Amino acid sequence: MWTFVLRIGKRGLGLLVVLGFLPRISAAGLKINEVYFHTEGPQAPNQYVELYNEGTNTVYLDGLILTDEAGTGIEGIFRFPGSGTDDPVAPGEFVVIAADADSSDGIAPDMGVLADWECYAGAGDFDNPAVPNLILVSGQLDFSLYPGGDNVILADGSDTSAPIDASTIIDGVNFAGGGGELAPLAPGAGDHDPSVSAPTGKSINRCPDGWDNDYSSSADFFSRDFTPGLTNDCDVQSVLSVDDATVVEGDSSSTSAVFRLYLSESATATVSVEYSTSPGTASSGADYAPASGTVYFPPGLTEQTVSVAVFGDTNREDHETFYFQLSNAVNAVLGDNLALGTIRDDDGFLIISISACETQAWITWESWSGGTYRLEYSPQLSNPVWNVVGGPVTATGSTASAQDATISNIERRFYRVLRTD
Repeated sequence: MWTFVLRIGKRGLGLLVVLGFLPRISAAGLKINEVYFHTEGPQAPNQYVELYNEGTNTVYLDGLILTDEAGTGIEGIFRFPGSGTDDPVAPGEFVVIAADADSSDGIAPDMGVLADWECYAGAGDFDNPAVPNLILVSGQLDFSLYPGGDNVILADGSDTSAPIDASTIIDGVNFAGGGGELAPLAPGAGDHDPSVSAPTGKSINRCPDGWDNDYSSSADFFSRDFTPGLTNDCDVQSVLSVDDATVVEGDSSSTSAVFRLYLSESATATVSVEYSTSPGTASSGADYAPASGTVYFPPGLTEQTVSVAVFGDTNREDHETFYFQLSNAVNAVLGDNLALGTIRDDDGFLIISISACETQAWITWESWSGGTYRLEYSPQLSNPVWNVVGGPVTATGSTASAQDATISNIERRFYRVLRTD
């Protein structure tokens, strides 16, 4: 656009014409506060994005862009009109942008009444003349959020080509597996999957309004009832977490690693959460049975458990681990949602050498580097009584050793090695 500056000097009035963009009015404090994508009706008509000024200064929408474009160049990139200060947003004010500001489908929320703006992609797109338009400046498609995974990006408008220059992004969120290619929300931080999600008819909301933990916007949003243009429904919710689990492997058949899921307080509505396992050093299907499903907490119940089958064997091996993750909580906020399952190996460690003199013996055994071991002895093998020799031994390689300095006048002694970490 053109910038016109009226200059007044001793020689009278003069008009200085400068080619370029107006200086950007700061949008600091402006947040994507709510996204309604998983509508009860057709995909696009009721979808909206709500912005919120959580700062202490008035900000301006003029020239900012809003898009769900994640890099293909096909989806629409929309610009707010205005020449710099035409569209102010006061501190604490909400702005609702509808995909289409249409009331005709009769499905709540009624964007024909509630929208402050609508995205207009040109001829063939719905246009409500009573609602001002964001204008398509790049891409070919209307603003339309795919419930299975998409992005919402707010940027300062200095770049309007996909992929949006990350340095121009003001705020962003990925939902339901939306990728995370764009939307660094703090230095060195990214907006990564797993993304926030919501069931049909619910929106994702920052709770409280404008909340931003400066890491990933996915951690700032929670599934709630939609509240376009109003304070989000952020009633205090119970926090749902899961504990780590440890199980001794066994030699055959299977045993269970039991994970405890717990709420910080009883919920007034049924809480549900999905869970799944993933491999660490343990192999899915060989060391443990992969598991996934949904756990429900009826009102009043604060603890549930999930058992994961662990397969026994007689192989000498290191302790192994796998992960147990919670996702997509409904009527609760996820706290510690990732637990570690540890499979402790209980198979004996092979003693590979014993050397002795009249007063002491040196015992060496196979080991896992970093493992902690205890050497024990018994005077006999029938009805053995095991006694600890010395202190714990931490292995630094594939073998470890310990000294038994108590064998004076001993005719016979039997040893075993146990792993203790």
